[in-house]
Amino acid sequence: MKTGTLFWGGFLLSSGCVLLLGNYGLVDFGNFEWFKITPVALILIGIAVLFPKDNVKAVIAILSGIFLGTTIFAGIQSSTDSCTWEIHNKNKRHHSFNKMNYTIESDSSISQAEASISMGVGELIINGGNDFLFSAATKSNISNFSLTDTTINGKRTLWFEPKEKNISLSGFQGNHNEATIQLSNSILWKLNLDIGAADADIDVSNIKVESLDIDAGVADVDIKIGELQENIKITYDGGASSVRLHIPKNLGCEIHIQQALSDINFDNFTETSEGIYQSDNYGKATKRALVSFDVGVSDVEVVRY
Repeated sequence: MKTGTLFWGGFLLSSGCVLLLGNYGLVDFGNFEWFKITPVALILIGIAVLFPKDNVKAVIAILSGIFLGTTIFAGIQSSTDSCTWEIHNKNKRHHSFNKMNYTIESDSSISQAEASISMGVGELIINGGNDFLFSAATKSNISNFSLTDTTINGKRTLWFEPKEKNISLSGFQGNHNEATIQLSNSILWKLNLDIGAADADIDVSNIKVESLDIDAGVADVDIKIGELQENIKITYDGGASSVRLHIPKNLGCEIHIQQALSDINFDNFTETSEGIYQSDNYGKATKRALVSFDVGVSDVEVVRY
């Protein structure tokens, strides 16, 4: 069984037990300062790195899941009574959806652009082929967004992010936060994505992308790139996440990965040295992708299409 599956099994089992016991008052977490013992998770991951055998990783994955589930949800249970929306008397507004559109017009003088996109929680969809330089359609009852940009020497730099940075845990049930973003396919892009606890579907197969830098937390991320650019650099930094990268078969690819308790599945790749993998056509390919993964407890999959 995959270590990622074992981890999430232990995490969900322990989390459910903690919440159930707390709800029925069988255990009192009122004075439980869970944050003081969270470094134990780093110790467990360190043990897994030092002892890379599969059976050791399986045991550590289960223990890590149980430990994190117990400590995190004990902390949540202990603070439930005081965990409210930042503006308590405006709770009702979070139950009605707010739909917004954000656009930046195309500019023939712009040849390249850099976009920094942030999505804390919810669902993020990115694709190309829009008549605008940048457009976003959002549907949310927990946050509004802001779009700002500058132009220096023909290069456009823009930022798209939630206005409300801190959203507490209570009242989160039944809420929704979604952003669908379309990018122009007539310019060269550098993309920086900050994804927290979100599902992300990133399809940039029909636009030119120089680099794609993703910082993810507890996220489910699906990425599809194309072969319009001779060289593309992809960097993925993830915690407890699941990531699938789709790469064209004609594109030569080299993968560098640093991982602790992660499951990896690389389609038609050969490990040339520790933590470095190359596609079967890497030596003769005229277009290449350099991919770097730095992950903790994650499922990492690279698929050729």
